[in-house]
Amino acid sequence: MLKKILQLIVVLLIATQGVMAQTVRIDSVVRAPGAISVQVDMLNYTDVAAITLFIDFDANLMDFTGIDSTQLTGGWLANASNGQIIITYTATPAGTGYAINGKAFDLLFNYKGGFSSDLTFDTLNCEIAGSNLATIPSTYENGFVAQSSAVGSVSMSNLVDTVGNTVSMPINMVGAGFDSVSAITFEVSFDATMLTYSGIIEDTLTGVTATANGGTVEINWTGSPMNFTALSHLLDIQFVYNGGFAGVSFTPGCEITDNNLNLLAVDYTDGEITPDTFSASLTIGTMGVAPDSTFTVVNLPVVANGFGSTQMGAITLNINYDNSDMVYTGYTAQQLPSGWVVSANSNGDISMQWSNSVGDTITDDTLVTLNFYVDTINGQANVTFQPGTILKTVNLVNVPVSLTDGYLGNYSATFTVVDDAGTPVTDAIITFDGTTYPAGEYVIRGLIDGTYAYSVAKTGYVTANGTVTVAGADVSESVVLH
Repeated sequence: MLKKILQLIVVLLIATQGVMAQTVRIDSVVRAPGAISVQVDMLNYTDVAAITLFIDFDANLMDFTGIDSTQLTGGWLANASNGQIIITYTATPAGTGYAINGKAFDLLFNYKGGFSSDLTFDTLNCEIAGSNLATIPSTYENGFVAQSSAVGSVSMSNLVDTVGNTVSMPINMVGAGFDSVSAITFEVSFDATMLTYSGIIEDTLTGVTATANGGTVEINWTGSPMNFTALSHLLDIQFVYNGGFAGVSFTPGCEITDNNLNLLAVDYTDGEITPDTFSASLTIGTMGVAPDSTFTVVNLPVVANGFGSTQMGAITLNINYDNSDMVYTGYTAQQLPSGWVVSANSNGDISMQWSNSVGDTITDDTLVTLNFYVDTINGQANVTFQPGTILKTVNLVNVPVSLTDGYLGNYSATFTVVDDAGTPVTDAIITFDGTTYPAGEYVIRGLIDGTYAYSVAKTGYVTANGTVTVAGADVSESVVLH
């Protein structure tokens, strides 16, 4: 009997090894820019009569030009739209199924270089069928196209500047392979809430065209071949800086071409604009609040510090609050009481503008207070400065200011109190962060991030002391009274 069982196991193992997964696989390739091919394999198929494949790619980086080297007899069709390739195949003669275990065809692209593109199957729409028209269960393995070693680099810089200023982002170029450049295209993206495009300034290049659309700038140049083997400053992109950590990035679609119309392999380095940090600051308050079933009134300060004797002439405060938990009801100006123009919308945006042609000073104290109704808060409700928050002197010089956001917190600390035997103690008195709560009140609400001291006391027991730390979540604390 044992011998028969062993023989059966051997047969099953051999049979299992003979059943191979049927797989469609896209190669991952590293190529120089230009016309490229990417092989697609079909592995372990014995009866293929029809194929439908949907493959996604980055259309900004590569232009699909067709398929080639098809291996199955029949009709093939391939086209692309909006970054998706659709490939269909039907075997001839009708009703025939073919075996294939290797290359099926090549995908053809014109690759612009500089970046990578995934080649990804849309598996929900892919299908392979046999001669009996039944779908063949298949595994799909994605690939990618990446650039081979670059012959040069193009870079932007990391800049620090004052909010409100016009900032020039340089584009520099250098590389051993840039000895005869005749055409350049740069696709540059930026956050339009933090930066406002205001033009370019040419340097080494002349005859540059630039077109901005929303958060992108397309820069083009063609001309007589130029040598950029030594470092060259090509041009500056100018932005009005509205604040925040504003990235400026090269994106797929960038191209550099030599005088023979060959696309060159290029490394691109992005830039960023960040705010100056000086002694002057504005800070939105942070406080704990535990609203009940009725609206709770909350007054949240915006505190100024470090402005000294500077004569202020204009202020714009752009603030956003969590309108799912808070309702803005108005403001109170503790300083600069006249001249404010304030508006708010249903998206939680507040715009506060003040101006005075004579000028006035700001002391180290609350500048304005924002007033809210609060119903419920789960965790925290953020109140944040937004791009466009700008302060100017009476001479309209931008003042560097550090901005610190605030929030309303409603985290909780829940205590479990037992004696040495593990029996719950339900009427102990908790003193938490200096406040003593009624006996048996074991849940402390309305907390913000921080470390809090507590004590738990009951007659006949030794008072227990400790700390709990709130860090973006509710906390639980177990206490044993001896």
